[in-house]
Amino acid sequence: RKDKDFEEYLEELDPTHPAEARYAALFHVAHLITKATETSGAGKHASVLDACNEHPVVRLLVGMIDDYGTDDQIPPFILSTLVNLSCIDPDMVIDGGGFELLLRYVSIPKGQEKEETATRNQYYAVAGVYNLSANDTCAQQLVDNGVDKILEKLTKSPNEETSRHATYTLQNLEPLRPTSATQEAPQSKSPMKRLTAMLPSKS
Repeated sequence: RKDKDFEEYLEELDPTHPAEARYAALFHVAHLITKATETSGAGKHASVLDACNEHPVVRLLVGMIDDYGTDDQIPPFILSTLVNLSCIDPDMVIDGGGFELLLRYVSIPKGQEKEETATRNQYYAVAGVYNLSANDTCAQQLVDNGVDKILEKLTKSPNEETSRHATYTLQNLEPLRPTSATQEAPQSKSPMKRLTAMLPSKS
């Protein structure tokens, strides 16, 4: 059989397919989206981004994590893919429910603070939230729901990347936060551009 194309892998993320097929499709989809975002959709990768716009890719990813999120391998691939998609098309992630999914991983569940997978998921979540915090609606939700308070604590995270992106996100939120809160938040240089994420290694 010839190699499957990206759209075929997208179709296999659908819950009508067996778990084994959905798992395999996820890793291919995540890899191809990462390659496409690294090249800004240039050349042969343009078709990947076009397909993402034509198919409910984010909703399919959210569905995967709802079905198989207890498998430690699944959330890192999905969250890192959302980071990459949010870098090139924030609205796609927002419209597909990706913003709400990222928020679920900003805080590490009690008792899992030292687990490598949990801290990695948190980093991807904060990176994705940073990418989306330039959106006015997302930024307002972060403040209204108290996520900015969580981010304040994460500026002191032992994970340097998590700390850095929490700090930059707070800077994006400054116009919406009370004066007292912005005075207490750490100050930093101007925020960087939206970022992409490396895929986790597949075990």
